[in-house]
Amino acid sequence: MARPNRYQATEEAFKRRGRPVDEFSQIIGVDVADATLEGFIHYATAALRAAIGSNAGMVVSANIETDGKKTLTRGMRKFGDKFGRIALWVMHSSAYFDIVDEAIANKVYEEAGVVIYGGLPGTLGKPVLVTDTAPADVIFGLLPNAVVITESQAPGFRSYEVNDEENLGIGYRAEGTVNIDVLGYSWKETTGGANPTLAAVGSAANWVKHSDSNKVTAGVMTTALT
Repeated sequence: MARPNRYQATEEAFKRRGRPVDEFSQIIGVDVADATLEGFIHYATAALRAAIGSNAGMVVSANIETDGKKTLTRGMRKFGDKFGRIALWVMHSSAYFDIVDEAIANKVYEEAGVVIYGGLPGTLGKPVLVTDTAPADVIFGLLPNAVVITESQAPGFRSYEVNDEENLGIGYRAEGTVNIDVLGYSWKETTGGANPTLAAVGSAANWVKHSDSNKVTAGVMTTALT
């Protein structure tokens, strides 16, 4: 998929502060780097939610308040004797701190001393990626290489003059092309298109499981956490 972005500023905005207009390109470079990484996470979590969500066999429901750490083990059960394949939990910060609170509230002292201070609050020895880009109402238990985003082309940047507005300006356009692969699932180009939007990537109707076994797919998704 290819996605363009536009940036624009006036020369006056930099001259007023006694700064060179060339500084604009440096500001854009930092913003593009941050936005690219955030965009990758947006697309990755959307693809995971949609792809795993299209496979009812890898979706479970749980509530941290009432189920505690069973919220995680219910997901692990989906892998049966292969539960050790789960390499990473991915969750919103609200879910992460709910798990921390649950461990403290239940006075799990050994866990509080080892796990909380060690950075793994009751997550059964699995590392956790905490990102508020992830949906607040799901936890992903993922296998290695569950989702892979590849820049299939070098990103492009182009500057141009803006001469048809009140102040002289300068603009930049940037675009990049990436491919998204979700382990064990295929993209349905007939419904999702060859250059999908984020909404299309996040639609379960556009993904289908091609793996014979759920145990070698991207992972499990636990929903309805609150």
